[in-house]
Amino acid sequence: MGYKKILIDANVCLDVTIMRHPFYKASAKLFEAIESKLYVGVLSADSLTNIFYVTKKLTNKEVAFKQLKLLYKLLEIGTVDSSTIEMALSSGWGDFEDAIQFFCGLEHSCDAIITRNEKDFGKSTLPIYTPEKFVLNYLT
Repeated sequence: MGYKKILIDANVCLDVTIMRHPFYKASAKLFEAIESKLYVGVLSADSLTNIFYVTKKLTNKEVAFKQLKLLYKLLEIGTVDSSTIEMALSSGWGDFEDAIQFFCGLEHSCDAIITRNEKDFGKSTLPIYTPEKFVLNYLT
Protein backbone atom coordinates (compact mmCIF):
# COMPACT_ATOMS: atom_id res chain seq x y z
CA MET A 1 0.00 0.00 0.00
CA GLY A 2 1.42 3.33 -1.06
CA TYR A 3 1.35 6.68 0.61
CA LYS A 4 -2.22 7.36 1.70
CA LYS A 5 -4.26 10.26 2.94
CA ILE A 6 -6.89 9.24 5.50
CA LEU A 7 -9.70 11.17 7.13
CA ILE A 8 -9.78 10.58 10.87
CA ASP A 9 -13.24 10.73 12.45
CA ALA A 10 -13.64 12.65 15.71
CA ASN A 11 -14.37 9.49 17.70
CA VAL A 12 -10.91 8.14 16.86
CA CYS A 13 -9.28 11.39 17.96
CA LEU A 14 -11.22 11.24 21.22
CA ASP A 15 -9.95 7.72 21.82
CA VAL A 16 -6.46 9.22 21.93
CA THR A 17 -7.14 12.59 23.59
CA ILE A 18 -8.99 11.08 26.55
CA MET A 19 -7.35 7.63 26.39
CA ARG A 20 -10.64 5.78 25.93
CA HIS A 21 -10.21 2.10 26.60
CA PRO A 22 -10.36 -0.39 25.00
CA PHE A 23 -10.05 1.76 21.85
CA TYR A 24 -6.94 3.73 22.76
CA LYS A 25 -4.30 1.21 21.70
CA ALA A 26 -5.28 0.89 18.02
CA SER A 27 -6.05 4.60 17.66
CA ALA A 28 -2.70 5.53 19.20
CA LYS A 29 -0.92 3.17 16.79
CA LEU A 30 -2.69 4.90 13.89
CA PHE A 31 -1.55 8.30 15.17
CA GLU A 32 2.02 6.99 15.49
CA ALA A 33 1.91 6.03 11.79
CA ILE A 34 0.72 9.53 10.92
CA GLU A 35 3.43 11.09 13.08
CA SER A 36 5.99 8.88 11.31
CA LYS A 37 4.67 10.21 7.98
CA LEU A 38 3.49 6.80 6.78
CA TYR A 39 0.08 8.39 6.26
CA VAL A 40 -1.32 11.89 6.06
CA GLY A 41 -4.16 12.36 8.51
CA VAL A 42 -6.99 14.78 7.81
CA LEU A 43 -9.43 16.05 10.42
CA SER A 44 -12.51 17.97 9.34
CA ALA A 45 -12.62 21.46 10.81
CA ASP A 46 -16.03 20.87 12.37
CA SER A 47 -14.62 17.95 14.38
CA LEU A 48 -12.38 20.27 16.37
CA THR A 49 -15.28 21.81 18.27
CA ASN A 50 -16.73 18.40 19.14
CA ILE A 51 -13.35 17.09 20.29
CA PHE A 52 -12.80 20.18 22.41
CA TYR A 53 -16.25 19.95 23.99
CA VAL A 54 -16.00 16.28 24.94
CA THR A 55 -12.37 16.48 26.08
CA LYS A 56 -13.10 19.57 28.21
CA LYS A 57 -16.16 17.91 29.74
CA LEU A 58 -14.23 14.76 30.68
CA THR A 59 -10.98 16.48 31.74
CA ASN A 60 -10.61 20.26 31.89
CA LYS A 61 -10.15 23.27 29.62
CA GLU A 62 -6.34 23.23 29.77
CA VAL A 63 -6.14 19.57 28.76
CA ALA A 64 -8.68 20.15 25.98
CA PHE A 65 -6.66 23.04 24.50
CA LYS A 66 -3.42 21.08 24.80
CA GLN A 67 -4.93 18.10 22.96
CA LEU A 68 -6.39 20.32 20.20
CA LYS A 69 -3.01 21.95 19.66
CA LEU A 70 -1.40 18.52 19.29
CA LEU A 71 -4.05 17.41 16.79
CA TYR A 72 -3.68 20.69 14.90
CA LYS A 73 0.08 20.15 14.54
CA LEU A 74 -0.22 16.51 13.53
CA LEU A 75 -3.20 16.52 11.16
CA GLU A 76 -4.22 18.52 8.14
CA ILE A 77 -7.41 20.41 8.85
CA GLY A 78 -10.01 19.76 6.19
CA THR A 79 -12.21 22.72 5.40
CA VAL A 80 -15.95 22.47 5.72
CA ASP A 81 -17.42 25.17 3.51
CA SER A 82 -20.71 25.87 1.76
CA SER A 83 -19.90 23.26 -0.90
CA THR A 84 -19.38 20.57 1.75
CA ILE A 85 -22.57 21.55 3.54
CA GLU A 86 -24.59 21.60 0.31
CA MET A 87 -23.39 18.14 -0.71
CA ALA A 88 -24.12 16.74 2.76
CA LEU A 89 -27.59 18.28 2.87
CA SER A 90 -28.57 16.90 -0.53
CA SER A 91 -26.89 13.51 -0.13
CA GLY A 92 -29.70 11.62 1.56
CA TRP A 93 -27.38 10.33 4.27
CA GLY A 94 -29.19 9.49 7.50
CA ASP A 95 -26.62 11.30 9.65
CA PHE A 96 -25.62 14.85 8.67
CA GLU A 97 -22.36 14.79 10.65
CA ASP A 98 -21.19 11.60 8.93
CA ALA A 99 -22.12 13.08 5.54
CA ILE A 100 -19.96 16.10 6.36
CA GLN A 101 -17.05 13.77 7.21
CA PHE A 102 -17.46 11.85 3.96
CA PHE A 103 -17.67 14.91 1.71
CA CYS A 104 -14.79 16.58 3.52
CA GLY A 105 -12.76 13.43 2.84
CA LEU A 106 -13.68 13.54 -0.85
CA GLU A 107 -12.89 17.23 -1.17
CA HIS A 108 -9.46 16.67 0.39
CA SER A 109 -8.60 13.64 -1.76
CA CYS A 110 -8.62 11.17 1.11
CA ASP A 111 -8.24 7.50 0.24
CA ALA A 112 -10.15 6.15 3.26
CA ILE A 113 -12.02 7.10 6.42
CA ILE A 114 -11.05 5.80 9.84
CA THR A 115 -13.96 5.64 12.28
CA ARG A 116 -15.38 3.42 14.96
CA ASN A 117 -18.83 3.82 13.43
CA GLU A 118 -18.49 1.83 10.20
CA LYS A 119 -22.24 1.24 9.87
CA ASP A 120 -22.89 5.00 9.74
CA PHE A 121 -20.87 5.26 6.53
CA GLY A 122 -22.89 2.78 4.46
CA LYS A 123 -23.24 5.24 1.57
CA SER A 124 -19.52 5.99 1.44
CA THR A 125 -17.64 5.41 -1.78
CA LEU A 126 -14.41 5.62 0.21
CA PRO A 127 -13.16 2.56 2.09
CA ILE A 128 -14.13 2.64 5.77
CA TYR A 129 -11.97 1.12 8.51
CA THR A 130 -12.07 0.96 12.25
CA PRO A 131 -8.70 1.78 13.79
CA GLU A 132 -8.34 -1.90 14.74
CA LYS A 133 -8.95 -3.12 11.17
CA PHE A 134 -6.66 -0.48 9.71
CA VAL A 135 -3.86 -1.37 12.12
CA LEU A 136 -4.33 -5.08 11.48
CA ASN A 137 -4.36 -4.70 7.69
CA TYR A 138 -1.75 -1.97 7.17
CA LEU A 139 0.40 -1.45 10.25
CA THR A 140 1.41 -4.91 11.40
